[in-house]
Amino acid sequence: MKNFFIPLLSVLLIVLAGCRSRPDGVDYDQWKEALETRRATAARHVTAPVGFEVELLRTATKEEGSWVSVEFDDKGRLLIGREGPGILRMTLPKSRLGRPAVEVVNTELNECRGLLWAYDSLYANANNSKGFYRLRDTTGDDQFDEVTLLKKTGGTVGHGRNSIALGPDGFIYLAHGNDVLLPKDFSPGPKSTYRNYAQDQLLPCDWNRVLFNKGVKAPAGHIVRTDRHGNRWEMIAGGFRNPYGLAFNPDGELFVFDADMEWDEGTPWYRPTRVNHVVSGGDYGWRQGTDKWPGYFPDSLPSNLDIGLGSPTAIAFGTNSHFPEAYRNALFILDWAYGKIFAVHLTPDGASYHGRFDEFVTGRPLNVTGADFGPDGALYFTTGGRRTQSGLYRVRFTGKPKEESGLPALGQTHLEAAKQSRELRRRLEVFHSEQSIEGLGLAWNNLSHDDFWIRHAARVALENQPIKRWTLPALTESDPKRALTALMALARVADAKVPPQVVARLNDLPWEGLALEWQLVALRTYQLAFIRMDAGTVYDRKSTINKIAKASGDFPETRMEVSRLMIFLNAKGMIPQLLNYVVDAKSQEERLSYLFHMRLIEDGWSPEHRRSYFAWLKKMTGEQSDRHFQGFMKHIIADALAKVPPGEREDFGKLFKAKPKPEAANLLAKRPEHRRWAMGDFTDLAKRLAKRDLENGRRVLKQAACTACHVFDGEGLAIGPDLTAIGARFDPRAILESILKPSKVIADKYRNVSLTTKQGELIEGRLVGERENSLLIAPNAYQPSQVWDVKLNAVATRKDSQFSPMPPGLVNSFTREEILDLLALLQAGPPK
Repeated sequence: MKNFFIPLLSVLLIVLAGCRSRPDGVDYDQWKEALETRRATAARHVTAPVGFEVELLRTATKEEGSWVSVEFDDKGRLLIGREGPGILRMTLPKSRLGRPAVEVVNTELNECRGLLWAYDSLYANANNSKGFYRLRDTTGDDQFDEVTLLKKTGGTVGHGRNSIALGPDGFIYLAHGNDVLLPKDFSPGPKSTYRNYAQDQLLPCDWNRVLFNKGVKAPAGHIVRTDRHGNRWEMIAGGFRNPYGLAFNPDGELFVFDADMEWDEGTPWYRPTRVNHVVSGGDYGWRQGTDKWPGYFPDSLPSNLDIGLGSPTAIAFGTNSHFPEAYRNALFILDWAYGKIFAVHLTPDGASYHGRFDEFVTGRPLNVTGADFGPDGALYFTTGGRRTQSGLYRVRFTGKPKEESGLPALGQTHLEAAKQSRELRRRLEVFHSEQSIEGLGLAWNNLSHDDFWIRHAARVALENQPIKRWTLPALTESDPKRALTALMALARVADAKVPPQVVARLNDLPWEGLALEWQLVALRTYQLAFIRMDAGTVYDRKSTINKIAKASGDFPETRMEVSRLMIFLNAKGMIPQLLNYVVDAKSQEERLSYLFHMRLIEDGWSPEHRRSYFAWLKKMTGEQSDRHFQGFMKHIIADALAKVPPGEREDFGKLFKAKPKPEAANLLAKRPEHRRWAMGDFTDLAKRLAKRDLENGRRVLKQAACTACHVFDGEGLAIGPDLTAIGARFDPRAILESILKPSKVIADKYRNVSLTTKQGELIEGRLVGERENSLLIAPNAYQPSQVWDVKLNAVATRKDSQFSPMPPGLVNSFTREEILDLLALLQAGPPK
C-alpha cells in the first residue's frame, strides 16, 4: 500500500470485472410443512449415517403443545419445555414396544428454552416469563411444589433466554440472545470479565436505525455465569446475535452455536451461523445493522467453524454417548430451519480449536429444537417450535464400531502442546478478575505470543490491571508486537487524553513490515484511538496518513481497513486508489465494503471518478435481487447522491430511477374472471407440465402482476420472495398452492402485524424490530426504510395478520392452459 496515491486505473475495467453469483441455498421454508400435519415425521424419512438407527418415540398431542427443549433428570426421565406455558415429564418404557408416560409438572413457566437438572433441582430459562427459575420438590412427592424466580431479565423475547449448562467449576452458564437486557440490579464485579465494550465502529451509518434490531447495543447476546442460588450474575462474554445452545467439552471448554442474519447475505457485514469457543472476556463482534465487526478484527474472537445459512438451536457433546469414538468426541449442533443435526469434529489448535462438520441426521420436515444424551448413551432430540408439530426421537448406534475413526490422527506431541497452550490461557484468565504484579508480568510477557487466543487472554488480563502501572511501558515498549497489543489495550481502557499518545506511538513503530495479523492490530488500534478520543483532539494527521498508507496492499483485509481509516482522516487524493480497490476486489463483499464507505466522501471527486463510482454502484444493484440487499443499496445510493452538488445530482440519480411499478389492479381489470380456480382443478401436474409454452408463461407472469412484488430473471420488484429459482426449492403443486392460497403459509419475514392503538387507530405493516418500550413497523412494503416507532403503552391489541400481503385470485382471469404454462416457467426457471 506504499503506492496509495497512484492514479486511477482505466474506468473501462468496470465492464471487465466478473460478477458474483449468489450460491443456491437449501430450502429454509421446509419447516412450514410441520404446521399442517398431526404427526411427527416418521423415522423412515429421517436419515442417519450407516450403523445408526433413528426411532420416533412419541408424537406430541395437541394438548402437549410444541416442544422447544429437553433435559434428563437424575432418574433418567425426560423433562420437556413447551413453547407455550408448562413443562412435561416423560418416563420412557423399559420395553421398546411400550409407550412413554407423560405428565405435566409445571403449567406456569412460559417457553422454557433452557432446562438443566442440577443440585436436586430443575433450573429453567423461561423466555416468555422473562426470568431464570429454580423448581424443587420440598415435600418428597416427586412434584415441583416450589418455583422460585432467581433472576428477572428485561428486554424482549425473540432472540431471548436460551440454553443452560452446568460448568466444570460447579457454576451455571446461561446463553442470552441480543433481545435480552441485563438485569436492572446488574453491577459488574471483578468476576464479570466481559468489560470495556462499545460499538467501536469508526465510520457512521445513520440508517442502522431502520434496520432489524434497531437500538441494540453491546453487549448484545451474552453468556452469564451464576451460582446455584442465582446470587452471582457475571457476564463472561458478549457480542453474539442469538447463541441458542451451549455445552462444555471434555476439556472443560465452553462452546455455543450462534445465529446469522440471513438478510445480510452478500454484504461485508454478513456473519454466517457459527460455532464459537467461548473464553473469558471474549467479544465475538456482533453489532447491530452494518456495524458488525469483520472476523479479522484483533479485538474480536473469531469463529471456530462457519456453518453458513441456518437457524441454530440446541447443541450437545457426545462425550457420554455409546457412539463410535469419532462421534463421542463430536459436538452435535441442531439447525431448526433446515431440519438437520450436524456432527462437528473439533481439533485442538493451540489454545483453542478448529473444526469441520458433516451431516448426522436429516429429515423433512425435522424442526429440531432440543437435544440431550440419555443414560443409555443414545441421543434424544425433539422437534417443534413456532407452533409446529412436535416429536421425540432417539438415535442409537447399532452397527459394528470401526477400528479407525476416519478423522486425522493427532500425535501425542500435538495434543500435549495444545494442552499446555490451553493451560497457559487459563492461567492468564485468572487475572481477568485478579490484580497483582505477577498477573501484570505474565500478561506482559504474552502480549506478543504467536497464539492469538493466548494473546487475547493476555490483553484482557492487562486491561484488568491498574492502568497507572502499565501506561508508560505501553507507550515506550520497543518490541513492535508486544507494543501493538499493549497500545490496543491502552486505547480501549485509558481516558480520552491518552489516545493521541497512542496514535503518535503507532506512527513511530515499524509495524508496516510485520505479518498480516500484526498489521491488522496496528490498523485497528488507530481506529480505537480515534473512536475513543475526544472530538477536536489534536494529533499529527499528516504523519498518521503517511504511516497508514504504508500498510501492505497485498491483502483484502488491510486494504479494507486502510480505506476505512483514509476516509475517516479525509486523506487528500485517496479516491483514485479506493476505486482501484473496487476494480481489483476479489469478492462481492470486499467490493461492497469500499463502495459502502466511499458514500461518505464529500470532497476530492473529479467528474471521471464520480462517474466511475456511480457506475459501480449501478452494477452492484444487479448482483442480488432480494429486497434486503436492494434495500441496502438504496440507502448507500441515497447517501452517495447527497454528497453530489445539486447541479449534478439529477444526472446521477437518473441511473437508479426505478422502472414504473406494474399496476396489478389495472392489469387484471382488463381481463374478465375466467374461473375461481381451486387445487382440485389441477391433477397430475408433473405430467401436464411437459413441453409447455414457456414464452406464454412469461406473458402470464407479467399480466398476472407477479412482477409487481417479485423478481424473476432480473425483472420486477424485490418486495416478496425471488421467483427466479423457486422451481429448485418447491415442486409444482407447492408453487400452485402458494398462488391459489397465498395465506395458507406465510413466511415470518413477509408476515404483517396488526396493531390497534388505545385511540382506536389501526396500524398494519411489517414488524421490523422490537425494543423494550416500542415496536418498529414499516407500513409500506414499497418503502421499507419508512419506519414508525409505536410505543407499547399506546397499543391496545396486537396480533399477527392471518392474511398474506399477496392477494388471492390473481390467476382467476386465466385459463387452465395459461396457468400450466406459468407453472412450467416457474418450475424450469429462466433459460441458462
